[in-house]
This record gives sequence, structure tokens and C-alpha cells, in this order.
Amino acid sequence: MVADTDWLVRIEDGVVEHRTRRGTPRRALAGVDLELRPGDSIALLGPNGSGKSTLLRTIAGLQSLASGRVHARAGLRLGVVFQHPALDPLLTVRENLRLQAALFGIPDTAGRIERLCGEQAIDDRLDDRVRTLSGGLVRRVEFTRAILAEPDVLLLDEPTVGLDLPARAGLLGAIDSLRAHRPDLAVVMSTHLMSDAERASTVMMMHEGCIVASGAPGDLVANLGSLLITIPPGVDVPEPVEFERRADGSGLARPADESQLAAWTARLAARGIAFSVRPPTLADAYLHLARAPLDGEVAA
Repeated sequence: MVADTDWLVRIEDGVVEHRTRRGTPRRALAGVDLELRPGDSIALLGPNGSGKSTLLRTIAGLQSLASGRVHARAGLRLGVVFQHPALDPLLTVRENLRLQAALFGIPDTAGRIERLCGEQAIDDRLDDRVRTLSGGLVRRVEFTRAILAEPDVLLLDEPTVGLDLPARAGLLGAIDSLRAHRPDLAVVMSTHLMSDAERASTVMMMHEGCIVASGAPGDLVANLGSLLITIPPGVDVPEPVEFERRADGSGLARPADESQLAAWTARLAARGIAFSVRPPTLADAYLHLARAPLDGEVAA
């Protein structure tokens, strides 16, 4: 069991403000509290503009706060996979990794690079220039670079964006494998994809710079009930069906039991109202808790 003092990074009431074109500040983080411990697997879930990348930069020490405090354990080692490629495209894979190793003072550079690239199935591309690689291969190289120094914390900013399904599955599998071999490694990944977030132990739902909910993915979904009735946007629902109008305009009803489910669906069918019945998803939980759609854009 991890002791109360055994944290890696702690953020207390963190506030980050950005200036807009009109000169007025906009809060990218609005009083965030976070404690990151060894072995944590956290997904920051939210649409673009919700504060995920800002929070990652704050954890990494790259973002100053307007107010609040950030504490990091002395000697903390970080590995980061940025949302946009950060490799030198004119250098080879080997040269990029050697440069990273030199920055961290890593011994036995050649052996470590060969071993890690073999695990990521890119050892046959070591002498290829990065600019010649596919997007999926570039992501594998970036992931290898991030773990080269055996970090205590691995930060991943939308790591699967732009990847095809095989490349995405390969990267997510590599993250899972790394966590299995290094159980004390803390992983924080930002994403707007619920299928990525579901792989984490803890999901922190972000909206307008705030963490609006946090918990295990299954628990967040289970709070909505076992089955949902969804109704298209703009449709009026007759009594006694109890529903909430969601941010995307659709209606959501949460029957308490099978009897209520049968009664409500019969009432809707009798009125000729289209509806669907299905188990809840993490996207439903986000929409319910954040009052905003997961796949939408948050205005700046």
C-alpha cells in the first residue's frame, strides 16, 4: 500500500490563465487538484480545449500557474510523448535516440536502444531517417524515446490521434505491456476517445479547465444504471417518462428497473416516438457529468 507521503506530483488549486485576442484572460485550468502516485494509470478525458494538455504541461513543469502550487518529488524522471511529433526528421531513428540518451546521461546507449527498438518492432528501421517513416512508426519511435531513461512518470498527450487502427492498437498494447513490466510507473494520458480512456484505472473527466468527475471507468458508467433510453434531439417526451435534455439536444431517460423500462418504452412506442435502449457508455457518463458532448469543441 502506498503511503500518504509517497506521491510523485501534487497540484493544489492550480489555475492557468491564457490571454485571448481581446486581451481578457481565459482560464485553461480552473482550480485543479491532482495527486499522482506510483503505479497510477490516469486518463484525462475531454474534448479539445477542456484543459487536458495544459494539465499535462503543468505536471511536466512546463506550465507556470497563475495561482496554486505544484510539488514534484526530487529527482523525478519524466517521459513525454507530445501530441505533435518532436523528433528531428532529418536524423535517423538511431541518431534521435542517441541524442535523447546523451541528454539523460544514459550508459550502455547502444544496447538499450537496440533492446527497446526490438521490443517496439522498429529495430529494422534504426538507420532510416525519421522523415521517411509512417505516422505509426514515428509514434513508436517517440514512445521509445520517452521510456529510454526509465521514467517514473510517462505523460502521453493524445498519443493515438491520426493513427490507423493497427498502429493505434500497437501503441496502446505497448503502453499496457510497459505497465505490466513496470508496475510502479505512473502513466497519465490525455484523450477524447472513450475506448482509450477505458484502459486506464482512473478517468478524470475535464471540462472548461475543471476536473468534473474522477473514478474507475466502470464505476462512472455504472452510476447511470444498467440501461438507458435515448431520444433524438427536439422530441417532446410524454408523461410519465422522466428524461434529461443533454448538451447535444438529445434526451436521456434512466429507468430504475425493468418494470419502469417496459412502461416507458411502451409509452414512447404508443406515441410513435423513435428511441433506442442500450447500456450506458463512458461518453454518456461524460455528457451527463460535464453537461457537454465528448466529441465536441469547447469554445476558447
